[in-house]
Amino acid sequence: MTARSRSPHAALLLLLVAPAVGCQSSNAAFSDRLLGIGWMPDAGLVHDAAVSGDKDATMPPTMAPEQGATCSSVVSSDELPARSVVSAGQAGPDQTQVFTRDLFNLFRSHCGACHVDSNRGGLQVSLSSFPQAVTQTALSHILSDDPKYYMPPSGPDAKAFSERAPGDPVVELASLLEQWLNAGSPPDRFVLVNTNTNSAASPYLLDKKVGAALTNLGSCIPDKHSVGTDKDAAKKLDAFFKNATELPDHLADTDIVSLDSELLARRGVIAFAPAYTLWADNAKKMRAVRVPVGEAISFDKAKQRFTIPPNTRFYKTFVKRIIDDDGKARYRKIETRLIVSRPDLPSYNLAPHPRTATKSLFGTYVWNDAETDAVLLRDPLRNGKPWRDHLLTLITDAPGAKKITDTNPPNVQDALDKAGVIRTYALPGSERCWQCHQGSDNASFVLGFTPLQLHRRPMGEGGVIEPAERDELNQLQRLIDYGVIKGMISPKDVVLLEDSEGTRKPRNDHELQAQGYMLGNCVHCHND
Repeated sequence: MTARSRSPHAALLLLLVAPAVGCQSSNAAFSDRLLGIGWMPDAGLVHDAAVSGDKDATMPPTMAPEQGATCSSVVSSDELPARSVVSAGQAGPDQTQVFTRDLFNLFRSHCGACHVDSNRGGLQVSLSSFPQAVTQTALSHILSDDPKYYMPPSGPDAKAFSERAPGDPVVELASLLEQWLNAGSPPDRFVLVNTNTNSAASPYLLDKKVGAALTNLGSCIPDKHSVGTDKDAAKKLDAFFKNATELPDHLADTDIVSLDSELLARRGVIAFAPAYTLWADNAKKMRAVRVPVGEAISFDKAKQRFTIPPNTRFYKTFVKRIIDDDGKARYRKIETRLIVSRPDLPSYNLAPHPRTATKSLFGTYVWNDAETDAVLLRDPLRNGKPWRDHLLTLITDAPGAKKITDTNPPNVQDALDKAGVIRTYALPGSERCWQCHQGSDNASFVLGFTPLQLHRRPMGEGGVIEPAERDELNQLQRLIDYGVIKGMISPKDVVLLEDSEGTRKPRNDHELQAQGYMLGNCVHCHND
């Protein structure tokens, strides 16, 4: 592996820190995704204010692909090696630890309007009373085909339990409640035995070489002659997304059929990384774009703006640094967000509620513990539509957590919290998606994919406060060479940040850095 890593930057201006915002929607088994609502994120949202990075580092020489190779090693600033359970090609852990807090929050997501925030039918539940209040009787009501007990009780999703298909969120909630009750309704956590026989065949399991090579630009840099060669598979997905009114339930049914960049490139899926990033609770990200076959993203040099073809797909996978079972630092996939970009209606700037003018599809796929599957989040808002905010409990130090659980403390979750080996991860709901993405500068619902963002520059130039290595600095030219972008001869066609206000120039580097930070974190809300 030739990828080189630099220490990540911290927030330049604490007053400008923006939350991680994104899209989500799911049918994931709770035993796999450990979702929760109503639990406040920990202090990890506050991060070190020191800016780090080596401004004097020299770039490595350009490296040509090996003879006959279609994908060369990545030279990038962010190494994101996969967990050993993923890169060893294993089927995942035999057991999953589920916190009762998270089960309560899933119950609250589906039943809270009637049985948490109010007392319908004589049942009102809180986190503390949950183990005593939710009994086999409550489960039998959920499992009933009697209209008196339909959950939800009204609306288009009110139906007999026997009419619900496998993967339905209510079916999966019932399954998890049953296993929790069978375990004796423990107040802190319970352990599920995983029975997923398909995980060994998951397309997301990697060999050690590919797993260790993962970076913010994927596992390798494709040769341009290999890009888009699997046209038949690509065209089938183009036809699906062109006519789709909602996203598929599983990520494997989208363009992200693997994490191997060589395979993805053959389907036209190309990685990129913006120059001025949105701070997202120190999560790292792997981004990719997939333009429909025969199309390209057009560059308007006069306006310095892209026009994105309808049904272009944008993917962003969030990974968090964890201490793996063997004590080494690696990265766990948490969610993959997808936008199927479609031009907003002409009334975009005139509509009282701009969301009514947006045609794009968007959602988030939540990865299971074994990272063998990612399923669309669909848990409902109060009006029955997907989706509300969710929090996921994440074990950040596997060996540390095991030491604590092996001692069988009175309350495992409290002990893990106090030891700092678990934390919460926020999955923002649909309202937060709208709040930011309706500010797309070209009315495509897409953020962070602009000429200025793709034109990577070394740290210290143009307000850039994050390091960039060779393959990040070359990415815009690659996108041109791959045919993803047309109308641009070279990155020299892009107006630099320091020249973007005409004759008015930044007064000093601090002002330029603040401008760059705001470009990545603020402009999607604070614009026309």
